Amino acid sequence: MSEAIGFVRWAQLMDRKARDEELTPEEEAFCLRYAVDHEACQLELEAYDQLADLDVQPDEESRALVDSALRRLEAEDAERAVAEVLLLRRPRVPIWLAVSVVSAAAAVLLGFGLRGRPQPPDVTGGPRALTRAELVYASGDVQVGAQGAAAARTLLSEGATIETRQGVACVLIDSDINLCLAANSGMRLSALHAPARRVELLSGVLATRLSTQPEGMSLTIEAGSVKSTAVGTAFSVERAATGPVVTTVMNGKVRVSDGETARLVNAHERATSAAARVDVNAVSRSEEAASWALLGPTMLWHDPVSGVLELNGDGGKAEASLDGQSLGQAPLMSLVPVGSHRLVVRDDTGVLLDETLHWNAGESRKVRYSQPEAAPAVVLPAPREAKPRRRAATPAVVKASEPVAAVAKTLDELPASDELAMPSAAELLRSARKLMREGRMRPAAEAYEALRRTYPHSEEAHTVLVSLGQLQLAGLHDPGRALALLDAYLARGGTLSEEARITRVHALRELGRQADEADAIREFLSKHPRSFEAASLRDRLAALRAAE
Repeated sequence: MSEAIGFVRWAQLMDRKARDEELTPEEEAFCLRYAVDHEACQLELEAYDQLADLDVQPDEESRALVDSALRRLEAEDAERAVAEVLLLRRPRVPIWLAVSVVSAAAAVLLGFGLRGRPQPPDVTGGPRALTRAELVYASGDVQVGAQGAAAARTLLSEGATIETRQGVACVLIDSDINLCLAANSGMRLSALHAPARRVELLSGVLATRLSTQPEGMSLTIEAGSVKSTAVGTAFSVERAATGPVVTTVMNGKVRVSDGETARLVNAHERATSAAARVDVNAVSRSEEAASWALLGPTMLWHDPVSGVLELNGDGGKAEASLDGQSLGQAPLMSLVPVGSHRLVVRDDTGVLLDETLHWNAGESRKVRYSQPEAAPAVVLPAPREAKPRRRAATPAVVKASEPVAAVAKTLDELPASDELAMPSAAELLRSARKLMREGRMRPAAEAYEALRRTYPHSEEAHTVLVSLGQLQLAGLHDPGRALALLDAYLARGGTLSEEARITRVHALRELGRQADEADAIREFLSKHPRSFEAASLRDRLAALRAAE
């Protein structure tokens, strides 16, 4: 049912109700549903309920209801209604006349000249106000129409299509409507300039967070015949090639309709729509987490004073974070708040970039990250000829792919007086990471330990405590050793504290120390409340409490 048809039906039903005609249960249900999405309709229902409760014999309670109705009429600037109802305040007014005047006021309020009554969309015939829509975030392969697009530099027109492949895109529409499209998804901005904004989900997953819209304005996500409408909330819609359309509401209320069937879906509920049927069920926090994570970048453009980050680099997948909050997969482009921010880029080998950068208003910064260079071969000189106890030999070359423990052993066999071309801590670290990439877990652990022995006071020796702890837990299945390493790192702390704490939780779980695990989860949630691990950890903590 279109908005215009819905309005006409609403007006007809409310006019009948004003004439004391009895409505069917289906008609009453329609009025309630329609009022949910139209604030002025809600005001009419409230005023009608107040006026309908007036008794023929006025008392203090009924007079209070009359005064309440008067205040509402005055607020809506219904001049005629106010003029008539003011007769109630004159002395010696017969009771039957007072009731008649109140009824007249109700008639005015319910359909005969009240300005505040909702109007059907686009009936004024005046020029439509333009609405700004902008691509504010693009990670990976994102296309607008048939072309690539630069985030924070691309204004979108009505009818524009956005498609993601191995990436994510976010669009910001005035006023404060955030639309984030997951990977392998597509959407069309069907209607931007009408009060009833419409976005068509062509495929995949679309999450939206919108602040409460001005009166008479709303947002509808259309996925085939299924329409999800809200005026201020956070929800996501999933449209697969086969199967039902799924609407998950994280906050507020959303009206989900499929043909003539409509349901009001509350926060923490999920609507499954198929064959003109809408079923609603509760949804867990962990099931909501993916939708909240998709909306994660929207925190970057809450402040209208912003700059632009363009992050590019070499290599495969890398994850970026700004001030400890995930930015998503690099390369990417996004709005960022002005000021100084710490930008960190990591991949499975470690930290690729860790810098504190400053953005001025409107400034665009291009930032590059790169994979670490391959570790050079470590050349160990032969002993001097002057020393008879060792035979002269050509320099021994130890390739970086060999365990660093072997390098350390060779170093131990050489005389203490020999001068060696010692590998640096960074070179030993790169050698260890290469072993990790090759899947050689135990040699990699030995390499990390060799680094710690050789350079015990270096920054690298402290940093590898987390990587070594993760390796001991997941690769070598030694949670006790992992816990000791992680505790050693957290005693001093550093940029990897979040990773250390979450790994420590898993180590305690493997050790079966549930009380300590619960304490570790509480500490993690207090230190990193906005982490994407927070939702699953809260569920785990609830399970531990239930088991006590």
